[in-house]
Amino acid sequence: MPSAIVAKTLKDFGLKNDKLEAKLPDIMKAGLERLYDFQLSDGGWGWWKYGGANNYMTAYVIYGLTIASQSGYSIDQNALNRGIAYLKNNLKEEDENLNTLAFMLYALSYSKNVDEKYLNHIWEKRDELNNYSRALFAIALSNMGDKQRAEIMLRNLEDYAEIDKENDTASFMSGKANYWWYWYNDRVEATAMALKAFIAIDPENPITHKIMRWLVYNRRGNHWKSTKDTAIAIFALNDYLRQVKELDSNYDVEVYLNQRLLKKLSVRPENIINFDGRIIVEGDGVPSGKAQIEIVKKGQGKLYYSTYLKYFTLEEDIKGAGNEIFVTRKYYKLTPRITAEKKTEYDKVQINQNDALKSNDLVEVELNVEAKNNYEYLVFEDMKPAGFEPVELRSGHQYAGGLCSNMELRDEKVVFFITNLKQGNHKITYKVRAEVPGKFHTMPTNGYAMYVPEIKGISDELRVEIED
Repeated sequence: MPSAIVAKTLKDFGLKNDKLEAKLPDIMKAGLERLYDFQLSDGGWGWWKYGGANNYMTAYVIYGLTIASQSGYSIDQNALNRGIAYLKNNLKEEDENLNTLAFMLYALSYSKNVDEKYLNHIWEKRDELNNYSRALFAIALSNMGDKQRAEIMLRNLEDYAEIDKENDTASFMSGKANYWWYWYNDRVEATAMALKAFIAIDPENPITHKIMRWLVYNRRGNHWKSTKDTAIAIFALNDYLRQVKELDSNYDVEVYLNQRLLKKLSVRPENIINFDGRIIVEGDGVPSGKAQIEIVKKGQGKLYYSTYLKYFTLEEDIKGAGNEIFVTRKYYKLTPRITAEKKTEYDKVQINQNDALKSNDLVEVELNVEAKNNYEYLVFEDMKPAGFEPVELRSGHQYAGGLCSNMELRDEKVVFFITNLKQGNHKITYKVRAEVPGKFHTMPTNGYAMYVPEIKGISDELRVEIED
């Protein structure tokens, strides 16, 4: 969807960007082909190519395909129709899950494929919606020409706005605080969708400017928390720019750090999306003690900026830590033996800090994951020591006893993707072989929710040696 949004932005504002326009066709072609390849036999989509379809993920894909079509790209209409049919056939399944049902109707409303009875069903239960779903439902009603009920939903949504008078911002907490990690409780997405709703239904409402300011102020450098909420935030801001016409800028900017000039910028209508506004200060360029940033602007137009600090540790023997999920890692040396039934079994001996192995030793890696709640769409990146290689030769699906949706073998790590992780303790195992002699650091396993990076955990670091 991010590529489709870039294409739509260029089209909406008649902007030119030769580099982007040269790359977009190939990017869109590759993305569309991947989506078509991932479509399941029932017409739906899941997180990966294999396994069952998911109503929310299917709606998200249909939404993206619709945006691409609106941007002038040729879409496989058969694939789109099959996806729409899947959604319509599964609406009944989500009767009581109003958040997912609202998103399904939102996606379908762009092609006018919404049955009135489902709009009425949510309308009767509208007090049970959270803020994200209120925005989705308001837009769906508007898309279906139901202006009166759309305006009522919008007024209802406005009642829940959290106004910060000092910063002149408005945002929307989307749901219950104890379920903040679910897609429908994401504050950035909820606020972005609220902005889209106000622009679509009541564009002159003064709250739109406050919502825009909150989105801009809550970036992390040049993005938000994830690719997913970044795409939705950009899409909402795209709608805002179309309404207020802020692209007619003509100003110069100088940026200083502790009175040292870092960069000069000239912003004009013709380079509004082309200029490189990033300033990266790293290493010795970061001063010790106080760091004062000064931005000097001359000319007409609005300037938005954000700052983001990222750091890492150089300590030895990094210790594990976590928030909501926790991961510990163990290595076991496997020694084969033949049973009386002529079967090969393995004796397991745990490998401790600084233990030595021989080349060709077989090792089992065990990742123990503790989840404090039920989560969706998690990634566990297990960094491998440079002298080891996985026994498996191909990436694939349904590894680790069915827990994982997909496993990817990469040069420096083995990555496990988990669509649904239930509360409790879980185990992921795979095998590697000791190959290259030397002393190696095994960097921590890194686990995190792909779309909610606050949910994360790392394991301890481990040192091992391989001898000839």
